[in-house]
Amino acid sequence: MVWDELTPEQRELLVEQYLILLIGVVDTPIPTNLHLHKEFFILRNVAPDLSKIIKFEKHMYGPYSPDLNEALKNPVYYPEAFEFYVEDLPLVKRMITKISLTSEGRAVFRKLTEEYSHEESFKEFLAIAKAIRLMYDSLSVEELLLLIYSTFKDWTKYSSVYTSLMAPSRRKRLAYELYRKGIISKSKYQEILEAKP
Repeated sequence: MVWDELTPEQRELLVEQYLILLIGVVDTPIPTNLHLHKEFFILRNVAPDLSKIIKFEKHMYGPYSPDLNEALKNPVYYPEAFEFYVEDLPLVKRMITKISLTSEGRAVFRKLTEEYSHEESFKEFLAIAKAIRLMYDSLSVEELLLLIYSTFKDWTKYSSVYTSLMAPSRRKRLAYELYRKGIISKSKYQEILEAKP
């Protein structure tokens, strides 16, 4: 596939399909919309072709994709594939939560995996997506944002919560939780503690 020659319609279809694949690769819901965007952002850094399909911009909570947001809220090709809730959460206020596939979405996931399971790159993509989900789904919103902000500092530009997350006592507590969960190394833990906001 020539990624640079995709029509807007082909791109939209692929965004919805990748969304179905990331959500479906683990049986539990993605905790929040923030997790969804950050997990795709990490995935995009591991699978560079994704960056030709899914665009990200700097936003009030770090990396954010209008493409993903639109595909989740107003899917065109798989209108019955996704389900989620909207809740009030600490720090980030109103947020889409518990993002999962409906029975129709799971059927599409099975169809896609059957269709492409012979391709090595597809199997690698699913394995990486699953590893990302298993790691990042376990994080609280605060832990997730601190990890993203400390790893991708240039994506904090428009963050509305960066300063409060980087307050020394909060940063120390969150960094310790990330270290305790085995998400970051001791040297990364020290780096976060010593970071200048």
